[in-house]
Amino acid sequence: MTKMQSAIARGLLTAKKAGERCGISARAMLALAKSGEITRYKFGHKTIRFKLSDVENFIEKAQA
Repeated sequence: MTKMQSAIARGLLTAKKAGERCGISARAMLALAKSGEITRYKFGHKTIRFKLSDVENFIEKAQA
C-alpha cells in the first residue's frame, strides 16, 4: 500500500485529491479552506490534508 493509499484509507486527502472529488482545483480547495468553508488539517509547516468525511459533507451541502 502506498503512502497515499494509506492516507485515503485513514480518511485523509491531499488538496489535489479533495479537489478532484469536489470537481475543483487544488488551489480552489485551499482557498475554500483558508476562507473557513471547509476544515483543513495541518501537519508540520507545509502538509495540509482534508478529512474525507468533511469533503463529502461539503459536496452534499453544495448540491443542496
